[in-house]
Amino acid sequence: MHVKFKPKTYGPLTVQSSDAGALTFETEAGHRAAGALAPASDAMSPSDLMLAALANCIAISMRMAAEQMQLELGALNVSATATKATDLPNRFGRFDVVVRAASPVDVTREQELLRRTKDICTVSNTLGADVALRLDT
Repeated sequence: MHVKFKPKTYGPLTVQSSDAGALTFETEAGHRAAGALAPASDAMSPSDLMLAALANCIAISMRMAAEQMQLELGALNVSATATKATDLPNRFGRFDVVVRAASPVDVTREQELLRRTKDICTVSNTLGADVALRLDT
């Protein structure tokens, strides 16, 4: 079966860098935040933003997958970590994502939920790295 999707464009997201190197990014909807070279107390680094995008997408995708499967998950807590690759070019080689659901998921349905979640998540499907997804209830 051949599935065809209608193309969808996202963005633009713009980043402005001042002469002093301060970064500000703004979404098409007008949301603004500070960017930084490295993790900072008042700004998000590029790696922070990537992890936030992945964790956010997994949370949304798991909700969608659970709805398809008629599962109630309750509140979700998603944690994402990245590990740099050990060869060139500089990049992340692996992402680990752990989802904690308030409501337990039957062990016989857990793998199907994880599979569907990864299939739905645009961000994890776009990354050129291994994305390990685990559910902790």
